[in-house]
Amino acid sequence: MSLSLTINAVEKIKSVQYGPSFQIENIITQRIDSFFFSIRSHAGDSYTPVAGQEVIMQKDGSKIFGGIIIKIQTDQIAGGLVVHKITCSDYTRLLDQKLVPDSFENQTAAEVISSIITDYAPAGFTTTNVVAPVMVDYVGFNYKTISQCLNELARLLGYDWYVDYDKDIHFFAQQTVDAPVDIQDDNGTLIKGSLKIRRDNSQVRNSIVVRGGEYLGSKFTTEIEADGIRSIYDIPYKYSEFQCTLSGNVLNVGQDYLNEADDYDALHNFTEKLIRFKDADKPSAAATMRVSGKPYLPVIVKIRNTDYINSMATLEGGSGEYEHLIVDNTIDSKEGARQRAEGEMKAYGETLSEGEFVTTTAGLLAGQRIRVNSTNLGIDEYFIINKVTTKLLSPTTLIYSVSLITTRTADLVSVLQKLILRETQDITIAEDEIIDLVESYPDEEMTLSDVASTSTAHNLQPETATIGESSTAQALDYAVEFVVGPYTPAGFKRLFCIGGSKDAGGGKIG
Repeated sequence: MSLSLTINAVEKIKSVQYGPSFQIENIITQRIDSFFFSIRSHAGDSYTPVAGQEVIMQKDGSKIFGGIIIKIQTDQIAGGLVVHKITCSDYTRLLDQKLVPDSFENQTAAEVISSIITDYAPAGFTTTNVVAPVMVDYVGFNYKTISQCLNELARLLGYDWYVDYDKDIHFFAQQTVDAPVDIQDDNGTLIKGSLKIRRDNSQVRNSIVVRGGEYLGSKFTTEIEADGIRSIYDIPYKYSEFQCTLSGNVLNVGQDYLNEADDYDALHNFTEKLIRFKDADKPSAAATMRVSGKPYLPVIVKIRNTDYINSMATLEGGSGEYEHLIVDNTIDSKEGARQRAEGEMKAYGETLSEGEFVTTTAGLLAGQRIRVNSTNLGIDEYFIINKVTTKLLSPTTLIYSVSLITTRTADLVSVLQKLILRETQDITIAEDEIIDLVESYPDEEMTLSDVASTSTAHNLQPETATIGESSTAQALDYAVEFVVGPYTPAGFKRLFCIGGSKDAGGGKIG
């Protein structure tokens, strides 16, 4: 057996840790496959995996997984060894990058899918295996992912779909695809002791009551006789298109707490289910009110399966009936409630059988129907493969853990998926609808620099300095006033030196 694992086109199979850390999960159609593995590197190794890189795993040249890295955990362990724990998702993640606000009329399902992939999917996705020539009169998608659009188309047409490891869309009529082998005790398809079948009666539900939300019924009229005392009267339902007459006269009815009572004959309170009159206008005794409109009725459906009930009575005695209540306010129609109840009945009406086994036989895929024929366990029954988990037992050996569900449980999963889709189907897209688009960008930095050059070797500028001196001769009869020092001469004043100054005749003074 030859194995290959590339990350961003770089071969890394020799760095992969085998054992429990290596696991590929192939889940039943329409659900995302996952791949978990670890690779080793030494401290200082320049290689580091990056989230978003493409991962392809091959066995003997055939892809057994293709997708992208969505999470990495890096651990440093003893001896300078680094381990990168990697989580991958199949290509459905890339397929769902954009929402689809679009509608299509009078096209085949294949044409609808081709347009969606061309206009909204990233480059690289193809529709080679879309086999759906069925005409679609109209279908609208209310800002849904591409996988949600494909789910809705599959629900409408009774089809199934998935994305393969080459990014090609498979869209096909629901069918039973048999596994390449049957599981038997002695044909080499089982690892000894791994086959387990679980029988469970604790979940039996053979009488199902579904309490949903409300649905809008047909127009309905109720008569109420006034007593001449009250000004507020209860009405039996919440009404759409509400109308009221009093003694044959049509009343002008406003909305309670929203309109002024003086502007109307009466006020209708939708939430509290009542009609309110002003005291001055309250109906007289024996007057007849007729209220009408489309009532909001509770969705309540009950389904019983007498075959299942009788079977349980035979096994356990008693009535054999096990009732179960489902409360789901998102179910707004009796048809939806019946689908929910029927799906629950198929899955849990009888003894629940599920199982698992481990094998080294390749070729088993989620969604295949497989026959389990074991003399040792006393079973010969068909199951649906719900999940195949691939593990690397050794560098050259792959081992497969297979999870089994009954076809009834698979039917319940399908019903639940259909009901979940209803949550986004109540929005109508107008042809002139405008999207308020706001795009954000990461912070940007701007750097400005300025360079100035100076030179002492060029553009010399000569400078000239001129110094001048002038003296003024003092007249002989220049007036002098002697002062006591120390003093710096200024004006007429001069320093008088005791014992040293001379008079006009040259003699000493004092």
